[in-house]
Amino acid sequence: MNKVTSAVSLHAPLHKGGTIKRRKISEKLYVDFYYHGIRITKSTGLDDNPQNRAQVRSLIDKYMQKIEERTFRFAEAFPGASRKEKKFFTELEGQQFSPEPQHVNFGEYAKEWMKRVLPTITSQSKLKLYESALNSRILPYFKRMNFYKITSLELQTFIEGMKKEVTVN
Repeated sequence: MNKVTSAVSLHAPLHKGGTIKRRKISEKLYVDFYYHGIRITKSTGLDDNPQNRAQVRSLIDKYMQKIEERTFRFAEAFPGASRKEKKFFTELEGQQFSPEPQHVNFGEYAKEWMKRVLPTITSQSKLKLYESALNSRILPYFKRMNFYKITSLELQTFIEGMKKEVTVN
């Protein structure tokens, strides 16, 4: 066994609280550590070899140092994690979760917005107008788009389509 392999034993605990793992069904290396009392096991995407083990060891040490300093940010460390996980850990970190526009689906956002905002509208006519516009025009067009795709050109296309509908009717 060479120095790199013995220094980074596959399942040996790391001195700062994390381990390198490899699952039986995968050739990839995983980081495994606790953050806010919750076990985190994530794939590194790196194949199991001595160089990558050393790289993962260094990565875990960096994470543990940042956790100790209270500067670790889950969403930055694991950009491929689910939105739910990122939101959960970001809130544990005492931060407000603000995902990148390409990761926010308009339909999901609109559903949450409607739950939060529509009940606060006291005017029945305004409420009906908002619900009608959202359900008949805005959501059918934008529902499956993420905010990154909603550009000024896309808004112009949407408005042009609405103008044609009004002209035809």
